[in-house]
Formats: sequence, C-alpha cells, structure tokens
Amino acid sequence: MSLAMSRVTLLRRIFPRFCSKSKMLSSARHMHIVDKDQDNVRYAHLKHRSLLELEGRDVTNFLQGIITNDVELLPEMKCMYAMILNQHGRIMHDIMLYHQQHDTENKVLLECESSNSESIIKILKLYKLRKKLSITPRDNLSVVQAMSGNSFHISPQFSNVVTSAIDPRVPMLGHRLVVENMSESDSALINMDINAYHHKRHYIGVPEGPLDLPPGTCLPLECNLDFMNGVSFHKGCYIGQELTARTKFTGVIRKRLVPVSIEGEGSIESGSSIYTEKRKSAGKFRSMHSDGKVGLALVRLNYSGETLSSKDGQLKFRCHIPMWWPSEDGTEFSDGVCGPATEENI
Repeated sequence: MSLAMSRVTLLRRIFPRFCSKSKMLSSARHMHIVDKDQDNVRYAHLKHRSLLELEGRDVTNFLQGIITNDVELLPEMKCMYAMILNQHGRIMHDIMLYHQQHDTENKVLLECESSNSESIIKILKLYKLRKKLSITPRDNLSVVQAMSGNSFHISPQFSNVVTSAIDPRVPMLGHRLVVENMSESDSALINMDINAYHHKRHYIGVPEGPLDLPPGTCLPLECNLDFMNGVSFHKGCYIGQELTARTKFTGVIRKRLVPVSIEGEGSIESGSSIYTEKRKSAGKFRSMHSDGKVGLALVRLNYSGETLSSKDGQLKFRCHIPMWWPSEDGTEFSDGVCGPATEENI
C-alpha cells in the first residue's frame, strides 16, 4: 500500500465522516438531478414535523453556538441535520435546517418534531439574548418526504416548493421537501402512507423524534450522529460539545443505535432492557414499528451478533449493521427482515 493510500485509510478510520469540509458538502452535489420516471416517486406528508422560521443578521452566529453541526456550511448544503444538546451533552431535540436567502438578511427554516416545537422555541428564546433575529412558527409550511427506486433522482412535482434537498442523514431515504400552502392538487400527489416512511426509517436504522431519541438521556454518537452527517468536529464551541468531542477523540463508543428485526408476539416499552441468552444486559429497546417486525435498539456492540430477547423472553431481537455505516470491509445488512431498502420492501 502506498504512503498516500495509508494516510487516506488512517483518516477514514479516525473520521469516518467529515474528514474535511469538502467531504461534508459532497452529498449536496446531487440535489438537482431529475428522475426520468416520475411515476416511481412516492410522497409522504410528514405531519408530525413542523417548521420554525429564524430570520435576522445574527441567525448563523446564534445557531452556531447551540447545535452540533457547522451552520456556516448551510448555504452550500441547503439542508443540514443536527441536534440540540443540553449542557451535559445529552440529546434534547433532533432538527433539520434549510437555508433561505431573503434580501440582505439570513433566513433559516428549522424543522422539528411538532410535539417539541414549543419546547424548542423556549430554548431558542432562552439563548437569544440581544441577538438580532426573530423566531416565527410557520404553520403554512409542510414537510414532504419523496422516495424512489433511485433516491437521488427526484424532481419535485408540487406547485410551491420552498426548498428541496437529499435527506442529509442517509441518502437512501430520498428527498426532503418543504411545500408552502399545500393545495388540493398537491395533496393528490401524496401516495405513500406515513407508516411506510416510518417503516423504512426503522428498516435502515434512522432515528427520528422523541420516541427514538428520548430527551435528556441519549448521547449523540451512540445514536450515530457522526454517521448521519449531523456533527462537526471542526467548528467552535457549542452547548454540550465537551462530552461529544471527548467521546469522538477517545474513540470509545461501546453502544450504538441499530435496527433490529423482531420475532415473537408481545409488546415492549421504550427504554426497557434487552438481554443476551446468558441473561446479561445488552442494551435498551427504543422503538418498534406498528407492524411489530422492525425497530430500533441501543445495543452494546460486542453483543450485536447474538440473538437478544426481552426480559420475559417473548420477543427475540436480531441486530443488523446498516449498509450506510462506514466500514473497512464494506459490511452490509445480513439476511432477514432488515436489509438494503428497495422499492419492494418500503
């Protein structure tokens, strides 16, 4: 192996994502490719997601100090995934940012879980102080997820798309669209049930909202924020940065959120412990899709290859390593319920 290749391999091991700012921008280059077969595109209206508008000259500096990602890159990326942490480095909210240019002032749309919007507004106002910006709920904006067999090739068909971009978390999820004042013709384009969207998320291992990411309890790197383009290790300080940075640079991440296939009948509460066959604690269950077949669990990586079970033994869990995780050997999903998402299984 050449010296140059050795250095590249070393960098990839240390920084699986975000070796540089150019790496962070790479996904944005595919945003305007058009799908020739629009009949294969499916749209889901994400009614559980809301949008806030932040406008003013201090928007960038304000957000830079309270979220995990580098907001200075937002104008080039158009859409950015990030989290708001508490002072102890635990996740409070997962968010999306969309860049908008409005005259001479910055305008950013912040997407969040609808049930958390009031809480986020309180946090933003708490840290706003004297910064020049306004925070306005935008109830006339809707979030739509667009998916196709080739998720990179989607052309929005809605009448008034404010912005669109490839989902910054995992490209195979498709495009994220923001639509203003959805009309009847726009609503007629919605041809995918919201459950299908959540099934695909669980299927490929992408968390979203307070059920998957219980506020105040989760560590961002254990929830794969570093794998989902949601954290920058090159920006300045932000709330909760110290623990996140220390975890990254020590390289000690013993647990991660993984998709699981579920066997058996029964129910299990979010946060319940799951066990190995020898009854050792292997992690915590997070959420289950309504079909009862797929879900998410926070699992110790050294137990991820074993068959796990609920406390009463009625449910069995098989962990799967997502194909979008960075790896040296190109590991993909194993066979079973979970696997590379295709047009047939979403």
